[in-house]
Order: sequence, then C-alpha cells, then structure tokens
Amino acid sequence: MSQNDGAIKTSIRSKLIPIVRSSRLFLTHRGHGDEARFVTIFRDTWRRIPLKSRRLMRKHWRTHDSWLRPILSECYQLEGYGIPWATSRIELIWGWREGSHPMDMICPPTVRPVGHSEAPEDHLRDGRSPVVAMASGHGFTLRFRAGAVDHMPENVVADLIAHELAHVEQSAIGIEDQLNDEWNRIRDEGESDNPFEIDADDRMENWGFDLNSVDLYAWEQIFPRRS
Repeated sequence: MSQNDGAIKTSIRSKLIPIVRSSRLFLTHRGHGDEARFVTIFRDTWRRIPLKSRRLMRKHWRTHDSWLRPILSECYQLEGYGIPWATSRIELIWGWREGSHPMDMICPPTVRPVGHSEAPEDHLRDGRSPVVAMASGHGFTLRFRAGAVDHMPENVVADLIAHELAHVEQSAIGIEDQLNDEWNRIRDEGESDNPFEIDADDRMENWGFDLNSVDLYAWEQIFPRRS
C-alpha cells in the first residue's frame, strides 16, 4: 500500500482527503474515481505552479469576502463533513447538475452517491456538451469528471488541473468582471472566442503546462466524432 493510499484510508472518516495540507487543499471524498491517483497528480501539479500564483490563490481562498463562503461551510456541514479546515472544494465525481440556487454553485446534487462503483450511462456527457472539468463560485469549487480523468494520461490530467487553477487565479486577481464584459462584447459581435478560456490558457502555458493536450485527448479518445 502506498503512502497516499494510506492517507486516503485514514481520512475517509472525515470524508476529506489531503492534497496539500499546508495550503488547505483537500479532495472531497466521493468514491467515484481513482482518488489516490488524482490526489497525487493534483499535488504534483500544484507544486509546479510558481510560488507567486500559489500564494495569490491561497490568499483568495482564505480571505476573499464572498457571499459564497458561508454557503461552502453550510454545504460541508449538511453533508456531514462538519466545519472543515478546507477553504475550497475539490471534487472528482461522475457528473454534476447545476441549478438556480446559489448553493448549487458549490454543492449541486451529484449523479451518484458516495461510494457508488458504477458510473451512470451518460456520465461523460451528462445530457449536454462534454465538460471534463469546471471552476465555479469565484474559484471556490473545482470539479473534475471522474470517468474522463481516470482514462487520461497523467500529463494530460496535470494540464487539466492547471487550467482550472488558472481560472482560480483569475478570481484571485479580480479580473472576472473585466473578462465578463469582454465576453459580452464578443458575443454581441457574433464571435465565439471565450476570453476566460484564452486568459486561462495563457496563464497555464506561462506556468509551463501544455494548453492543447486536454482538447486533443478529449476529442480523440473520450468524445470521438462519429462518422
């Protein structure tokens, strides 16, 4: 048994799996995918990101005065986690459904309960265009689709994680409103390039990650086009 497997077994009781304790990064235990592998890749990815960016994200998670903060705490308590030391929410899950209530941005009802060993039939598409990961709630929640992530090579998973963390940095430095205004202008002009994604790609590339690997792998291996 690896050291990481041991850490997972001892933390199941609290339902939070340590990723980087010093940065208060924990994986919310769901049992939907290879959590040990994901934790290891996330930890290695986090350590590759420049210290300045990591500090910005840590400060954002710990001190940002967001109306979502109490919802994050309430969500953990409703699920029986108690009041955790974690300041963000990281999930490896079969899928998610978003709703209109603010709490859905942090803890929407998932497709399968904790410990379910089989993914639902539509777990990759979830009834819509494929989304393998997402950052929401001003960067307080990061979700990764287990059925896709478990099949990705480690380097591709690392690039995926880096991209979502780049969205967190956008929130941390306060450029969400600026990017949103630009996005609205672009859509009004009939263009489709999303400034949030372009900016996140630039950030992860500056950190030393591959901005193309996820899209290439996803479309070729996970969501192949049908002829």
